[in-house]
Amino acid sequence: IHRAILRVVANGTASPDRAAISEAGHQTNEPHSQEPADELACPAGGVWDPTLRDLDGAMGTCILTWDVPGTPVRNQSTINISFNGEEAGYYDCKRPAHGNAEAYLVVHEWQPTHEGLLTLGDANRCSVDQGPSATNGSAGVHGVNGVVEAIRTDWVIGRAGAEIPWLGVLKLALSTSGPGAVYVPNSSYVGLAGVIGAVLAVPLFLDPLVVRIFASSPERDEAKREHATDMMLDALQEEE
Repeated sequence: IHRAILRVVANGTASPDRAAISEAGHQTNEPHSQEPADELACPAGGVWDPTLRDLDGAMGTCILTWDVPGTPVRNQSTINISFNGEEAGYYDCKRPAHGNAEAYLVVHEWQPTHEGLLTLGDANRCSVDQGPSATNGSAGVHGVNGVVEAIRTDWVIGRAGAEIPWLGVLKLALSTSGPGAVYVPNSSYVGLAGVIGAVLAVPLFLDPLVVRIFASSPERDEAKREHATDMMLDALQEEE
């Protein structure tokens, strides 16, 4: 599970060189690895983002500056933000401060290549997925095309949420989108079987306990006495 630390959105933009893009044989909706280079699409500067609509009405624009919602970062060419409890909420890296590494998460001189999320895996001491270009000392997550870039929202295939342990496997197995249960380990199926067995077994142990509690409660004895008294009164009234 990789958590989203911040989201970068475009502020200042400029129209791309669409003639150069077309002459190079690029088209809309092509795979990310085949998108035109920033130097080709944005000769005047900025980074190419094909998912945004430009001022000319066509898809694709050159991003010049960035905003980070929820922080003071506005209209900046690079992202600099400290998660020290002042600029943003405190994010503890669970490491001592040393050299260029702080005890809290610091994003330093990061220039995203498109709108998206800065992400961080579990228990990796602030080594963000986007690598050293975003935070000092980060190893990053490497893919076919190198260290991963900002995660576009359309790349996200699922979101973590609170679930009864292992029951999420059923949701994945029944899902009609994304990879489904392809990456679910066998241990999760064992855990799911254990949860189902526990749910079925609980009534077998719970019912006798509930009966025993009710049988020994003073309210039950009082109800029996009241019922006996009512029966006696009814019998006396019938004799009269």
